[in-house]
Amino acid sequence: MIQTDIDAVYNNMLSLLKEELVISQNSKDNSRISYRLRNIFTFMFDHYDKLVNANKELIETHMSKYYTYPVELINSEYNLLYISEINAIEKKTLEDYKKTIDCVKRFTDKYYNSRY
Repeated sequence: MIQTDIDAVYNNMLSLLKEELVISQNSKDNSRISYRLRNIFTFMFDHYDKLVNANKELIETHMSKYYTYPVELINSEYNLLYISEINAIEKKTLEDYKKTIDCVKRFTDKYYNSRY
């Protein structure tokens, strides 16, 4: 399939998911999620998983080529701030670093076997 076709299908499914979420949220019967909602949601995650797995080499290349240095730098800065006495602004920065580190960890745990 051509990437534009894949993107079009994905965007259509995203639109359907949004519509189905609104329908489900406004439904008086909250005992179960609609069949359509579950199918759309499953389709999208399967599609995304296949897309990522098909591009594993690209992800590994990008991780090693572009992301290794920033991740190490962020971890280093976080560690320096963490062990020192910090003011309110530095505390906010520390929290931002922590969010970034958590985001990197979620990504690398799922898609990239790394040392992070």
